[in-house]
Amino acid sequence: MVSVYFFVPNLIGYTRIIFAVAAFYYCYDNYVAFFTFYALSAILDMADGYAARALGQSSRFGAILDMVTDRASTTCLIVVLAQFYPQYNGWFLFLIALDLVSHFIHIFSTLSRGSASHKVVDKHNRLLHLYYTNRLVLAGLCAGNEGFFLWSYLLHFWSGPSVHLGQFANYASLFLPVTDGSISLVAFIIFFIMFPIMFIKQFLNLVQLAQACQDLVALDEHERKLKAK
Repeated sequence: MVSVYFFVPNLIGYTRIIFAVAAFYYCYDNYVAFFTFYALSAILDMADGYAARALGQSSRFGAILDMVTDRASTTCLIVVLAQFYPQYNGWFLFLIALDLVSHFIHIFSTLSRGSASHKVVDKHNRLLHLYYTNRLVLAGLCAGNEGFFLWSYLLHFWSGPSVHLGQFANYASLFLPVTDGSISLVAFIIFFIMFPIMFIKQFLNLVQLAQACQDLVALDEHERKLKAK
């Protein structure tokens, strides 16, 4: 019998960690290497889940390995962004705290209720149920969320060619760096494609946090009632 340590999805997980470490080794000096290694680690995040289902190699160790790698990678990237864009430090701190707290309490809640995985969510919360059970929704939101931070990193080093906004330039100039009716390609991708997805993902983190707290309180109250009998 193959040890859980050597399950294919877990081997993919180890590779993700290696790519992430390599990415942050280059994060200040070689943005191309960082972008490439980080993107590869993020892409493999989708591959390990498919491998686990296809090979019947799902495991608790693999689930927590995947979760910890996600949280650590995203947190480290946001810390780097906070150094590049210090004017947004407050928002970056909020996003780090929300990501870590919501996922920690969610995992604790699911384990306390006896669920085998943090992705097993009751149907009474339709948003979370859709997020964790629909693979396209889960992959799309996670990719867009990571994409927002990754492309924001790239913008610090390279902005790309200009994109003319036409009639939308006046409105966009209220909150974006528009010059002569144009915006850089990287900024366009960040604000018009990645930001809406990231915003939805962060909103779901808030929903997840609220639901997890509600579930824990309900569990506490149920156990207290049982003890009072």
